Amino acid sequence: MKVSYKWLKEFIDTNLSPKEIADKLTMAGIEIATCTSLDKGIRNVVTAEVKEVNPHPNADKLVFCRVFNGKETLDIVCGAKNFKAGDKVALAQVGAILPGGKEITAAEIRGQRSFGMMCSERELELSDSHGGIMILPPETPLGVDINTILELDDYILEAEPTPNRGDALSILGLARELAAVLNQKVKLPQAKVKEPLDKVERFVTVEIKDPDLCPRYTARYMMNVTVKPSPLWMQNRLRNCGLRPINNVVDITNYVLLELGHPLHAFDATLLEDEKIIVRRAKEGEEIVTLDGVQRKLNAKMLVIADAKKPVALAGIMGGELSSVKEKTTAVVLESAYFNPVSIRKTAKSIGLNTDASYRFERGVDIENMVLALNRIAQLIQDLAGGQAAKGIVDIYPQKIKQPKITVRQERVNKVLGVPISFAHTKRILKSLGFMFTENTGTESLHVVVPSWRNDITREIDVIEEIAEINGYEEIPATLPQGHTIKTGSNKEWEHKHNTVAYMQQTGFTEIISYSFIGEKDYANIGQPVEGDQFIKIANPLTEDAAIMRTTLVCGLLNNIVWNINHGNNQIKIFEQGRVFLGKGKDTYANEINMLGLAVCGIKKADIFYIKGVISGLLWSRGIENVEFKSGNDPLFHPVLCLEVSGNGEKLGIFGCLAPKIRNRYGLEQEVYLGELDLAKLLALSAERRHYQPIPKLPGIKRDLALLLPQSVPHEMVLKTLREMASTLVKEISLFDVYEGEKVEAGHKSYAYTLLYQADDRTLQDEEVNRLHTELVSKVASQLNARVR
Repeated sequence: MKVSYKWLKEFIDTNLSPKEIADKLTMAGIEIATCTSLDKGIRNVVTAEVKEVNPHPNADKLVFCRVFNGKETLDIVCGAKNFKAGDKVALAQVGAILPGGKEITAAEIRGQRSFGMMCSERELELSDSHGGIMILPPETPLGVDINTILELDDYILEAEPTPNRGDALSILGLARELAAVLNQKVKLPQAKVKEPLDKVERFVTVEIKDPDLCPRYTARYMMNVTVKPSPLWMQNRLRNCGLRPINNVVDITNYVLLELGHPLHAFDATLLEDEKIIVRRAKEGEEIVTLDGVQRKLNAKMLVIADAKKPVALAGIMGGELSSVKEKTTAVVLESAYFNPVSIRKTAKSIGLNTDASYRFERGVDIENMVLALNRIAQLIQDLAGGQAAKGIVDIYPQKIKQPKITVRQERVNKVLGVPISFAHTKRILKSLGFMFTENTGTESLHVVVPSWRNDITREIDVIEEIAEINGYEEIPATLPQGHTIKTGSNKEWEHKHNTVAYMQQTGFTEIISYSFIGEKDYANIGQPVEGDQFIKIANPLTEDAAIMRTTLVCGLLNNIVWNINHGNNQIKIFEQGRVFLGKGKDTYANEINMLGLAVCGIKKADIFYIKGVISGLLWSRGIENVEFKSGNDPLFHPVLCLEVSGNGEKLGIFGCLAPKIRNRYGLEQEVYLGELDLAKLLALSAERRHYQPIPKLPGIKRDLALLLPQSVPHEMVLKTLREMASTLVKEISLFDVYEGEKVEAGHKSYAYTLLYQADDRTLQDEEVNRLHTELVSKVASQLNARVR
């Protein structure tokens, strides 16, 4: 929220500089992100009046003007034609400096001397509008520095309060906080309304049908209103605080919103059927065209403001176009209400519409401040739009909301803060913050009533936090923490994840973290339709690209690869460990599975065997035995270059070369090798302790074995059979050749293995090894129906 320094000083007497105020508020718990001067470096630009507008004698697209600056009349050549004699303008005189350092000099333009320039809003960097000269209000005095007229001799503080501090989203809220720090009083704006008309009930009636969503609604009626542009001072303040001036009535509602923090709305009274306002839930399928011109379909969970026949506003979010204040409006109904924060937040998210009003209602406004805000807007309309008010206000408040009462113990305050402060000082701070309280006789404790504007305070610790902020965090001495250490057991899951990350990083991979939400487009890119209960869709996603809980890490890996390549990084080795979410149905929680995803692209040595080596090393490092790799079948991967990995007979994951059609969808020219592993299964199979053996001291003997087998028999089957039938003296079995060709019969292939025979207690002799090897070859050949080559 942007706040004018000069405007803030109207609520509190202080000589502090903008920077000092920013520091005070930040230390009190309301962060001031920036403190920016509005001075744009404009010099010698003054207000002036156009006296004459004549055609340029030598140029059809230019005009020759006589402009009076309060002291003298100057000749000015201008290209714009949106003004006339009598208009007030911003005149940059000879020697003037514009934003960016541009200096204005006298010049001859098509034979006519020009002694200055009439400025547009864009040339003064007030807006991007370049549709012509900036026209000032008729009452603007002449010869006054434009910085003064436009209030550019000011500073803007940008406040970023935490979401629970809705009370800080106004000039009044920041003034209250600053007053507490400085031990001063806040000066509230005047809100005196003249009421020459009959009682308000004659002109408008209000009914609340859903008090759970609208506990209180107040309204005023005004007639003989003249809709016109706001005075320049109001336009300046709105513009400086980031709001666009529209007309005096609408601008006044926005002005009071910034001033008091309460969203308000004005209806054209003549457009309300039967002069009724009904606060109710929308009917299922009911529609309304909001002020932004969008037709919106509503449901029965949304709250609307309606007249006798139709909805005229989305409660707390945006008014309807049909009942809006227009140039010909003369009678208005003014609304000041309190709406349920949860209801407003859900409706705003559901329809994708966030406004200044909804932003404040979502965080909670002051229900006891409604009448002040309503009277303030009525008083300003009387002053600036000539309106006449009906006598009294409509105030529907079925059940008064009681403010929380909290017991605050001085002993507890000192213990939490770690520094002693007096009971009297505590009472002073609470009083300065607007808390009402009574003392408990005989004890240093208080019964505290929370102010109506502090919806965030519900417990004693919340009150203590306020005391700490106003007393000053800098008053709390820096000390080392003390306490006893607690011995805890090991967390196997954490250690497993930590060791997995460490291994991947040692292997040269970089860890990435992707969003858990992805979109249907991501699934379309990997060729997976979003069908079935396993997909969990977000009810109100922020964007279409974050509408589904991910069921795979692949999308995040591929998107990261594309981003890196687009930014000039073509050699990529990345991994991610994170959860995927698989639905179980409508009424059950999701199944969250910890997965490991890895991907390689653009590395010279990258192929399926490289990925296999990385995965093999990971499984070995975790002590997983009986690891097997076999051909896989997944449309994500190349039909040939795809392997499944298992340990102790349980599938752990799949990896391979990304299918060409999927690679093309991502616009990738290089091959991508990637895979996913189930970390939970890896943890279940991991050995708690690694058992190491000394390096053998005695030599071993190697024997080769070549088997001719049908092509349908995979290497994994042969290897498994060899391991099961081999003697305990066989320490290693490695495949060193696979042959298919002319020298073997059709439909067959040859596997060649090297076997290492080794004993720990003796040196093996050839005779023993030959006997064992012959027995093994015979058993394996018989089991697999193979021929020995």
